Amino acid sequence: MKTKERILKTAIDVFNKYGYNSISFQELANYLKISRGNLTYHFKDKGALLKSISNQMWIEFDKEKQKTTILPSFENIYNEIKIFHKLQRKYSFIFLNTHLSSHPVIKSKFKGMMLSSVEQNKATILFSIQIGNFKPEAIHGTYNNLAFSVWMVSNYWFFQQSTFGEDNTEDAGIMVWSLLLPYFTEKGLNAFKKYFGIKYYKNIGLPFESNFKIMNSKI
Repeated sequence: MKTKERILKTAIDVFNKYGYNSISFQELANYLKISRGNLTYHFKDKGALLKSISNQMWIEFDKEKQKTTILPSFENIYNEIKIFHKLQRKYSFIFLNTHLSSHPVIKSKFKGMMLSSVEQNKATILFSIQIGNFKPEAIHGTYNNLAFSVWMVSNYWFFQQSTFGEDNTEDAGIMVWSLLLPYFTEKGLNAFKKYFGIKYYKNIGLPFESNFKIMNSKI
């Protein structure tokens, strides 16, 4: 492994473990067992190192996305969620630090990815309506909000799970299906069951308890 590649790999591991802001450039050099001068030869500062890590991350994301089909489909949305969560685990120090995700070297690309994902969600909803798998929009604006909500759940699920000490990537998919399935037509539900299986469909979540007690209420 070349020195630059080893620096990137070690930096990602160390930042994931201790946090980006908690590790100085000198400390990173110590973990690498090289001099600070050797480290600055490859990356002049932490900002340059972060930019390189960020570029590597987005290249990996684009490469994985290219493996999916171009045709808009909920299958593609589901696959993209899995790809993105794999990326979030590998580069967790970025996605668990809200200030870092707003860093100039990350923010613009992240915003572009968000806009692209939302547009993909809209295209998928439209295509699904056209082929009869999705109900027509009953209330104007609902599906624009739905397209954005699907992105929000898939993007922030990792942060939520990590906050509570859990890490189940499939749950994000299930949460997204909970948003989408109520709008499926009978044809769409049959297609969903055929692709994912009856067992998966029946295990989206626990039944809602309609008899639970509401605190301080006589309802």
